[in-house]
Amino acid sequence: MMSNSNKGRPCTSLWLGILAVFLYSAAGGTAWADDSTAQLQEEIKAFKAELESLKAERRADKDKIKAHDDELLASKQEFSQVSNEVRNWKANPEAVETLRDQIKKELGIVPNVYNELANRVRLGFELRTRAEFENNWHRANVYSFDPLFEDEIRHPVSGDFFEVGRSIGPTQSGGGADQRQFFVLNRVRFNIDADVHEHLRTFVQIQDSRFWGVENGVVGFRGDNFGGANLLNVAHLDDNNREDLHQAYVDIRKLFNPNLTFRVGRQEIVWGTPTPGDPGQRMIGSFDWSNIGITFDAIRGMWDTERYGVEGFAAIIRHSSLLNASTRDDFPSGGVRERDQHDRKLYGTKITLKKLVPNSTVELMYLLDDDQMETPTERPGTDETVGPQSVGRLFVNDVGVRVAGKILKPIDYAIEGHFQAGDFRGQKHQAQAASLNLGYTFDKVMWRPRIGYEFDWSPGNDDPASKQHTTFVNFYPDNHQQYGYIDLMSWKNVIAHNGQIKVYPTSKLSMWVNYWHFDVENSNDGWYNAEQVMLLRKRPTNPADIGNFLGQEVDFAAKYDLFKNVGVMAGYSRFFAGTFIDKLTGSSSLRDTSEPGLFSNQDTDWGFLQLLVSF
Repeated sequence: MMSNSNKGRPCTSLWLGILAVFLYSAAGGTAWADDSTAQLQEEIKAFKAELESLKAERRADKDKIKAHDDELLASKQEFSQVSNEVRNWKANPEAVETLRDQIKKELGIVPNVYNELANRVRLGFELRTRAEFENNWHRANVYSFDPLFEDEIRHPVSGDFFEVGRSIGPTQSGGGADQRQFFVLNRVRFNIDADVHEHLRTFVQIQDSRFWGVENGVVGFRGDNFGGANLLNVAHLDDNNREDLHQAYVDIRKLFNPNLTFRVGRQEIVWGTPTPGDPGQRMIGSFDWSNIGITFDAIRGMWDTERYGVEGFAAIIRHSSLLNASTRDDFPSGGVRERDQHDRKLYGTKITLKKLVPNSTVELMYLLDDDQMETPTERPGTDETVGPQSVGRLFVNDVGVRVAGKILKPIDYAIEGHFQAGDFRGQKHQAQAASLNLGYTFDKVMWRPRIGYEFDWSPGNDDPASKQHTTFVNFYPDNHQQYGYIDLMSWKNVIAHNGQIKVYPTSKLSMWVNYWHFDVENSNDGWYNAEQVMLLRKRPTNPADIGNFLGQEVDFAAKYDLFKNVGVMAGYSRFFAGTFIDKLTGSSSLRDTSEPGLFSNQDTDWGFLQLLVSF
């Protein structure tokens, strides 16, 4: 049991502790409390000073923002004022010229004619030199033909006419020896492009085309004995010494609408949106590979907007003074010919839809080739000669559609088809043609290879002696870019398959190879080259079964950009003749003692090396 004295000890100890604290505080505790308060007050002062500084910075930022807003508002007002002035100037070009002259007068500037011309005139230049090696059927390609008479070719020296489709081998010996030739082509173009004013532009392009050595060092020398008796060499003169206006036209712009342009004069007309595998120009093109090219004397209207485009043209292909087609007399005894009686005209309309199919262009085309010359000729497939009353004018209507573009990023495609109806030299004409091109580019693979496939089809005439003509009319295309580089094919009576591989080892170098397989669609019709001239055709005296296999072609080509304005291109092609050619050329019924003999080897080689300088 605890005593009462022990219960009071803890309480006594507590009071003693409180007393000790009181005595300590009385002795020195006041000084300690004063120091803590002073330190706290200094911290509060510093905090207040920092707060005032932040408030000052905030007020400064607000002033800067206000000044920036005021400056931006002033800029907007100034921009609006300038925009209004620009619109007023565009509406009144004469006021702009007056203001410009006034400023020059105030500053004492003397007008500089050369500076004015530099602002309005642009000069262009092209020099293209190409060396070519050819033999056999490629040499037959250059045999001259007269475009006035569709079913005939003309002797390049005598001017006599021969029917298309006989053997036109390139030697007079008749011995059938292989023929080889090396030559150099040279083409120079110089153009002037001038903006006369806002509504008028002029473009003039002068062209000189020639073969090296033909002039024999004397300007203008035509050399009738060039190449001896070899007709094909003389035919090459057709591409030589041609100083001419390749293009010369004026553009009348914004006449009724800012999107409308009228072009009048000699001009290139190119139809067909290009893709990596299909350059277009299957019906209307410039044929730039030729040493001369294709241009049209035409009037053309073009309406172009972001979503669609419309164009139409009318061209005169030939204006002839001939009156009597059966005798080809230049001046009839009975008087002057009727106006436009023998002209050949071309009309065309195209609608381009740019947004109808995603990443693609749709082109709707209409063409009319109207040749009023009635030609006397042998009816195709027979030995019967008929006059102009039976073999009348050429009047061919063509309706076509082309869709070209990309599916996603790596896949490109082009699809084109045409239907034709009309009259063809006394026969009712109805024909069609189709083409398909597909390609896939491996962008993430080294050298970015593109693999492509192409299919071309156009039926031929099953019975050329009938009143129906079903061979497709290819109009005025660039067939060198299509159907093989040797230029032995066109879009007429053909079934063609092509496989292509193209690579880009560097940004300046591209290389590609094409493999072609050709069949004639109808063996009763003929074989037509790139110029649409019939090289061979089956006759009634030929064997019935000659097959459809026309041949195969392999093309190798490479292009390298040496500098910004200098490029080099080279290539080699070989054509392997098929049974259609072998059987027809082996038949004596095709030969004519008055005509050149055929080749002992029907295969054909062709190669080239080209230098192009342009700016």
